[in-house]
Amino acid sequence: MVAILRRIATFSALGDAALAQLVAQSRRVNLSAGDTLFRAGDAAECGYVLMSGRMELSDTRRDGLRHGVLEVAAEALIGEIALIAPTPRPATAVALEPCTLLCIPRARFLAVLEGEPAATAALRQAIAQRLEVTLKALDGVRAELEQAPTGA
Repeated sequence: MVAILRRIATFSALGDAALAQLVAQSRRVNLSAGDTLFRAGDAAECGYVLMSGRMELSDTRRDGLRHGVLEVAAEALIGEIALIAPTPRPATAVALEPCTLLCIPRARFLAVLEGEPAATAALRQAIAQRLEVTLKALDGVRAELEQAPTGA
Protein backbone atom coordinates (compact mmCIF):
# COMPACT_ATOMS: atom_id res chain seq x y z
CA MET A 1 0.00 0.00 0.00
CA VAL A 2 2.91 2.35 0.68
CA ALA A 3 4.02 1.97 -2.95
CA ILE A 4 0.57 3.05 -4.17
CA LEU A 5 0.54 6.10 -1.88
CA ARG A 6 4.00 7.09 -3.08
CA ARG A 7 2.67 7.28 -6.68
CA ILE A 8 -0.10 9.73 -5.71
CA ALA A 9 1.02 13.37 -5.97
CA THR A 10 -0.47 14.43 -2.62
CA PHE A 11 1.62 11.85 -0.77
CA SER A 12 4.75 11.79 -2.95
CA ALA A 13 6.76 14.16 -0.73
CA LEU A 14 6.23 12.00 2.36
CA GLY A 15 8.93 9.53 3.37
CA ASP A 16 8.31 5.79 3.58
CA ALA A 17 7.99 5.90 7.38
CA ALA A 18 5.31 8.59 7.19
CA LEU A 19 3.46 6.68 4.46
CA ALA A 20 3.61 3.49 6.52
CA GLN A 21 2.22 5.42 9.47
CA LEU A 22 -0.66 6.71 7.32
CA VAL A 23 -1.46 3.19 6.14
CA ALA A 24 -1.34 1.82 9.69
CA GLN A 25 -3.69 4.55 10.96
CA SER A 26 -6.18 4.22 8.12
CA ARG A 27 -8.95 1.72 7.57
CA ARG A 28 -9.80 -0.41 4.57
CA VAL A 29 -13.22 -0.04 2.94
CA ASN A 30 -14.60 -2.69 0.59
CA LEU A 31 -17.49 -1.87 -1.75
CA SER A 32 -19.55 -3.98 -4.12
CA ALA A 33 -20.58 -2.72 -7.55
CA GLY A 34 -23.37 -0.16 -7.10
CA ASP A 35 -22.47 0.73 -3.48
CA THR A 36 -22.35 4.43 -2.61
CA LEU A 37 -19.22 5.57 -0.78
CA PHE A 38 -20.61 9.05 -0.03
CA ARG A 39 -23.18 11.51 -1.34
CA ALA A 40 -22.81 15.12 -2.45
CA GLY A 41 -23.29 17.36 0.58
CA ASP A 42 -22.09 14.78 3.14
CA ALA A 43 -19.54 16.06 5.65
CA ALA A 44 -16.06 15.09 4.51
CA GLU A 45 -13.70 14.00 7.28
CA CYS A 46 -11.32 11.82 5.29
CA GLY A 47 -9.79 11.19 1.91
CA TYR A 48 -9.98 7.85 0.13
CA VAL A 49 -7.29 6.15 -1.90
CA LEU A 50 -8.85 3.84 -4.47
CA MET A 51 -6.61 0.79 -4.21
CA SER A 52 -8.53 -1.35 -6.73
CA GLY A 53 -11.65 -1.07 -8.84
CA ARG A 54 -13.37 1.86 -10.54
CA MET A 55 -15.70 4.51 -9.15
CA GLU A 56 -17.95 7.15 -10.63
CA LEU A 57 -18.18 10.67 -9.23
CA SER A 58 -21.23 12.73 -10.15
CA ASP A 59 -23.36 15.61 -8.96
CA THR A 60 -27.15 15.55 -9.07
CA ARG A 61 -28.50 19.05 -9.33
CA ARG A 62 -31.95 20.55 -8.83
CA ASP A 63 -33.01 19.33 -12.26
CA GLY A 64 -32.54 15.77 -11.02
CA LEU A 65 -29.99 14.96 -13.71
CA ARG A 66 -26.46 13.79 -13.03
CA HIS A 67 -23.78 16.31 -14.00
CA GLY A 68 -20.01 16.24 -14.06
CA VAL A 69 -19.78 12.46 -14.31
CA LEU A 70 -16.16 11.38 -13.86
CA GLU A 71 -14.79 7.86 -13.77
CA VAL A 72 -11.95 7.25 -11.31
CA ALA A 73 -9.58 4.29 -11.62
CA ALA A 74 -7.32 2.55 -9.10
CA GLU A 75 -4.47 4.48 -7.49
CA ALA A 76 -6.47 7.71 -7.35
CA LEU A 77 -7.10 9.97 -4.38
CA ILE A 78 -10.75 10.86 -3.85
CA GLY A 79 -11.45 13.83 -1.58
CA GLU A 80 -8.03 15.45 -1.38
CA ILE A 81 -9.34 18.70 0.12
CA ALA A 82 -11.06 16.72 2.90
CA LEU A 83 -7.58 15.72 4.09
CA ILE A 84 -6.81 19.36 4.82
CA ALA A 85 -10.05 21.16 5.65
CA PRO A 86 -13.62 20.40 6.70
CA THR A 87 -15.78 20.59 3.61
CA PRO A 88 -18.95 19.06 2.23
CA ARG A 89 -18.53 16.40 -0.45
CA PRO A 90 -18.98 18.07 -3.85
CA ALA A 91 -20.06 14.84 -5.58
CA THR A 92 -21.55 11.42 -5.03
CA ALA A 93 -19.15 8.47 -5.33
CA VAL A 94 -20.52 5.10 -6.50
CA ALA A 95 -18.57 1.88 -7.12
CA LEU A 96 -18.76 0.73 -10.74
CA GLU A 97 -17.24 -2.61 -9.78
CA PRO A 98 -15.94 -4.16 -6.55
CA CYS A 99 -13.56 -1.62 -4.97
CA THR A 100 -11.07 -1.53 -2.15
CA LEU A 101 -10.27 1.87 -0.67
CA LEU A 102 -8.04 3.16 2.07
CA CYS A 103 -9.83 5.72 4.25
CA ILE A 104 -7.36 8.29 5.59
CA PRO A 105 -8.83 10.48 8.35
CA ARG A 106 -7.98 14.19 8.16
CA ALA A 107 -6.70 14.25 11.76
CA ARG A 108 -4.23 11.42 11.02
CA PHE A 109 -3.03 13.03 7.80
CA LEU A 110 -2.47 16.39 9.50
CA ALA A 111 -0.63 14.71 12.38
CA VAL A 112 1.73 13.02 9.92
CA LEU A 113 2.32 16.35 8.14
CA GLU A 114 3.33 17.97 11.44
CA GLY A 115 6.32 15.63 11.54
CA GLU A 116 7.22 16.28 7.88
CA PRO A 117 7.81 20.04 7.39
CA ALA A 118 9.39 19.62 3.94
CA ALA A 119 6.44 17.54 2.77
CA THR A 120 4.05 20.13 4.18
CA ALA A 121 5.76 22.89 2.20
CA ALA A 122 5.72 20.78 -0.98
CA LEU A 123 2.03 19.98 -0.51
CA ARG A 124 1.20 23.64 0.10
CA GLN A 125 3.00 24.59 -3.13
CA ALA A 126 1.27 21.82 -5.13
CA ILE A 127 -2.16 22.86 -3.87
CA ALA A 128 -1.45 26.51 -4.65
CA GLN A 129 -0.45 25.57 -8.21
CA ARG A 130 -3.60 23.47 -8.72
CA LEU A 131 -5.72 26.28 -7.27
CA GLU A 132 -4.15 28.74 -9.72
CA VAL A 133 -4.98 26.43 -12.65
CA THR A 134 -8.55 26.02 -11.37
CA LEU A 135 -9.03 29.76 -10.95
CA LYS A 136 -7.79 30.40 -14.51
CA ALA A 137 -10.22 27.79 -15.81
CA LEU A 138 -13.04 29.43 -13.87
CA ASP A 139 -12.08 32.81 -15.34
CA GLY A 140 -12.45 31.28 -18.80
CA VAL A 141 -15.87 29.87 -17.94
CA ARG A 142 -16.94 33.22 -16.49
CA ALA A 143 -15.84 35.03 -19.64
CA GLU A 144 -17.81 32.58 -21.80
CA LEU A 145 -20.91 33.02 -19.64
CA GLU A 146 -20.64 36.79 -19.77
CA GLN A 147 -20.44 36.68 -23.58
CA ALA A 148 -23.30 34.19 -24.00
CA PRO A 149 -26.55 35.65 -25.28
CA THR A 150 -29.29 35.80 -22.70
CA GLY A 151 -32.59 34.19 -23.62
CA ALA A 152 -35.90 35.91 -23.01
